[in-house]
Amino acid sequence: MNRLEIDVKIENGWYALKEFDIQNIKEFCSNYEGKEVDLIFKKKESRRTVAANAYYWGVIIKAFQRLWMDIPKDEIHRILGEKTRKFRRPEAEIQILKKVYNDHNERFIESDEWYIKSSSDMSTYEFWLMCEQSTVLLMDMGGNLTPIEAKQFKDTKEMFDGGQGKLFEDKKIDL
Repeated sequence: MNRLEIDVKIENGWYALKEFDIQNIKEFCSNYEGKEVDLIFKKKESRRTVAANAYYWGVIIKAFQRLWMDIPKDEIHRILGEKTRKFRRPEAEIQILKKVYNDHNERFIESDEWYIKSSSDMSTYEFWLMCEQSTVLLMDMGGNLTPIEAKQFKDTKEMFDGGQGKLFEDKKIDL
């Protein structure tokens, strides 16, 4: 075991560990006796649920498959990534890139300010934006959602907007 992640809730300025977590920590530490390790605390980010993933692949990707009949779903996902998962790099990172490019006599172009983020690394909010942008792109290209898919989209949007970012957490979507 070279990595250990444990979800904890902070209460009264401290965290509580379950017995199972304590055993995992002891086992991890015994493997690295006398060595330095990184101990990292970070705010847990919400991630999409299995239902959210099923919505993306079962509604949005299926709708694109109807539009582009001969393109496999993984290729559709890649194409949508280029259109909907572009994120601007933080300004500090852009400045570092500009310096590195300059040091190597290379030209920094505006498109270098952007990167495509993996959908599995997205926050719940970013994932919903990707779903929403993909749906708009589908409509712009002449595709459509079936009435059932359109209702799922509407219900999902209401759940996200009214659920403080808990995309799909409280509802099972039958696909």
